[in-house]
Amino acid sequence: CSSTRTSLSEVVREKASASAGSVICLSPGTYTGALLLGATRTADVTIQADGATVSAVEFAASAAHLDLTDVTIPGAVTIDPGASFITIANSTIRGGIYVDWGAHDLTISNNYLDGGYFGVWLDSENCAVSFGPANCSTVSVLPVISNVLIEGNEFQGPYGDDAININNYQNVTITGNEITGVVENGQHDEV
Repeated sequence: CSSTRTSLSEVVREKASASAGSVICLSPGTYTGALLLGATRTADVTIQADGATVSAVEFAASAAHLDLTDVTIPGAVTIDPGASFITIANSTIRGGIYVDWGAHDLTISNNYLDGGYFGVWLDSENCAVSFGPANCSTVSVLPVISNVLIEGNEFQGPYGDDAININNYQNVTITGNEITGVVENGQHDEV
């Protein structure tokens, strides 16, 4: 660890000024509230939380070049529109990972995911294409979610719908994941 912090606010402050390659460690413990990660960076900074439980995590639209590892998250992880160069690894996530339109260069690897409506949801849409989403009420074209690697994760259902649901994407690789306990509930459960 380059530094060790004992509160979520300390992690957020440290991340803003950390140099490339820094590893900011969060001390073991249970932290209530969401860890909000933003700030555009040009080189990776890792937030490592071995032994820590954080209620939820949100990567803001401005988030770039951030790695999150070794954390238990009873809630969801949200990656906001346009966030980029994000890695989520070696973590337990009970509320799913939700990725909004335009996010790119993402790695989701070696996690245990056992909750949420979806395990991982890449959520964008393009209602202007043939055979686009059936529920489009307007001709909405959102930026694609691109350059995503989903690998080596363990998905343990049941989920509200799918273990992995992807929409309006480009260059997504899904490999080496173990998916169990997904139950058909009348909504065409997919991977």
